[in-house]
Amino acid sequence: YNGVNLLNDLAGALASSASATFVKADTSTMGTWKGVYGKDGYNVIGNAISYPAYAAVAVSGKSNYTWTTSTTDVRALQKAGTATDRIAACYYAGTSFTVDVNLTDQKSHQVSAYCEDWDRARNQRIDVLDATTNAVLDSRTLTGFRSGDYLVWKLQGHTVLRFTNLGGSNSPNCILTGLFFN
Repeated sequence: YNGVNLLNDLAGALASSASATFVKADTSTMGTWKGVYGKDGYNVIGNAISYPAYAAVAVSGKSNYTWTTSTTDVRALQKAGTATDRIAACYYAGTSFTVDVNLTDQKSHQVSAYCEDWDRARNQRIDVLDATTNAVLDSRTLTGFRSGDYLVWKLQGHTVLRFTNLGGSNSPNCILTGLFFN
């Protein structure tokens, strides 16, 4: 180990300003996100996307699926344009997919991922990665989330949310139902 290695390590650490602090898991709000999540922006998967100006979001490695386009079931997310109609849809992948979240304003923002296991007993992990170094900043596991769970973080900088299927007899894939910014 020499001075050049030390300088390279320092440069890498300075180049990455990503951080993630887990705030909470919310199992009581269910799909009724308006007034609680999404004040700055949202992605109600299968319905509407309105990201805030400070967030550049890119999703890769996923497919889309819709269980129902209209329901009153409170587990399903409220549609963006109505107070009464809801949608049950998701991004999914058999093994894993990623959501690249680049917060470009150098500030910390609350980012919430809503996962609702509409029809199965999925087991999945969500890792928050530093997009520059791939270091794991936080990791959460969801099991038995048929009523819908929000995982809420304070994020800063350029991060990646990696959704991974942990398998099991009833866990064919990993899913994300909505993404919210406050």
